[in-house]
Amino acid sequence: MNYEELILGRQPILTRDGFTHGYELLFRNPGESSAVIADNTSATARVLVNMVQNFGLEKLLGGKDGFININENILMQDILDVLPPENLVFEIIENTVVSKALIERIRKYREKGYRFALDDLFFSDEYMLMFTPLFPLTDYIKVDFTLSSDNDIRYKTRELKKYPAKLLAEKVETQESYTMALDAGFELFQGYYFARPNIISKSAIEPSKLSILKLLNLLGSDSTLDKIETEFKLQPEFSLKLLKMINSSSFFIRSEVRSIRHAISLLGRQQLQKWLIIMLYASKNKENRRSPLLETVLLRARAMELLAARVYGENSGIAGDAYFTGLISMLDAIFGISASELMSSLNIEGTIKDAIEKREGRLGRLLRLIETSDDRSAAVNRELLAEFRLTVNEVSEIKYASFEWMAEQQVLQGS
Repeated sequence: MNYEELILGRQPILTRDGFTHGYELLFRNPGESSAVIADNTSATARVLVNMVQNFGLEKLLGGKDGFININENILMQDILDVLPPENLVFEIIENTVVSKALIERIRKYREKGYRFALDDLFFSDEYMLMFTPLFPLTDYIKVDFTLSSDNDIRYKTRELKKYPAKLLAEKVETQESYTMALDAGFELFQGYYFARPNIISKSAIEPSKLSILKLLNLLGSDSTLDKIETEFKLQPEFSLKLLKMINSSSFFIRSEVRSIRHAISLLGRQQLQKWLIIMLYASKNKENRRSPLLETVLLRARAMELLAARVYGENSGIAGDAYFTGLISMLDAIFGISASELMSSLNIEGTIKDAIEKREGRLGRLLRLIETSDDRSAAVNRELLAEFRLTVNEVSEIKYASFEWMAEQQVLQGS
């Protein structure tokens, strides 16, 4: 199994009273304690993806504000509104080119409730000329204390106070700098003097760039919901990420998810397409081969779907639920999390949850039948065969049909 170590840095931002106002979320490469960023767009995208899908906003921020660096590429893509405005502040980095289009984009985002900060301000004529038009549009101005002289901090910050933005002293590394910031009227503080970034890591499977591209193309070409659903069925890792998105604080949806089709319908094409663009930026260049375990779960899901159609009829509506149940029944093995942890983090409909956790209900018994089908002498298997009025040969035919389906899909994908 190819896992990727996901890493974020989280540095606290403090008030004058020493309380935590929020955290800056920072990109980190595995094995590195400080940021080494060759591509600001990719770094930003990976922070966004990891923050929402893999770590969770609630766990990372605990209700505080999260500050994230962005550049004009991300800002002008019109994709930030997949994220909730309540707890996020987007930091405009110092090498951003301020244009009329960028100013207008910031205004539109602010109308939607999003907040912005100017990052790494220092009092050079070039910087002030470039960024002064943004001063009225920002909620925070972060002054870099390592690049600013004592006189600049004492006297030039007075000019910044005529704007509504809160002044934040960043890269404060000594007691002297902290005292100077207090005397100059700064409201918020960040730097090594208070705390170094706390490194948070987690293992996860990263979906391939080719798969993201394929889904993005389907969404952008007016493909039918059937085609989009089929592609998600072939990408179990996307299915998990889709559920996490719907259940995250980014989306105010609390409907019980019964199938992949239902999940896609709840999210909507536009939001899904925007999130895939972020994931496309975040994905690595090196493509990972699909794990045999992923093929195993696809075979199980397809067998569940065919079995439900055979037992309850193709028009019964249970086949889609059966596929979904089979798909998530092995996620504990695929993603390295327990079934109970998975169920608690995803908004799964009750009968499907009971099937996964307890093997109860119609779906649970179908799942037990598939799981025990290789052991024909098992009493449980014989009991379930009798309950569903199936023979061993009929179950074998369904499993073989699932293998054929898998082979056809691999040919279609060129794998």
